[in-house]
Amino acid sequence: MRSQGSDERVRRVRSANSRAHRNAPLTPEGRLRLCLRIDAGRPIAHVAAEAGLSRRCPAKWYARWPAHGENGLLDHSSRPATSPGRTAEDIAVLGVGSPPLARRRHRRALSRWLTGVG
Repeated sequence: MRSQGSDERVRRVRSANSRAHRNAPLTPEGRLRLCLRIDAGRPIAHVAAEAGLSRRCPAKWYARWPAHGENGLLDHSSRPATSPGRTAEDIAVLGVGSPPLARRRHRRALSRWLTGVG
């Protein structure tokens, strides 16, 4: 049986972000419940099997929970922080007038042409 404190934490997570993306197997509220079960002493593998998840998924959420608190259970963007292969901004500005399809298809060729490489 859950304590009053854990019910309050679930309510706060629910109100913070009640919308999960459409492919998410769990909402932030469900992730907190997994973490609370693991924190109560249940093995991660058992909690994962009960939820129908791989062992890695609850382990990931449980690692984020102590590190970031309840905000760590919210959905994060999978967009990379940097794009090392991206065309340099000063070169990309030179190709702004070209049609969008040509920009997409020939971004690398445009970069080479403008720098005099090829």
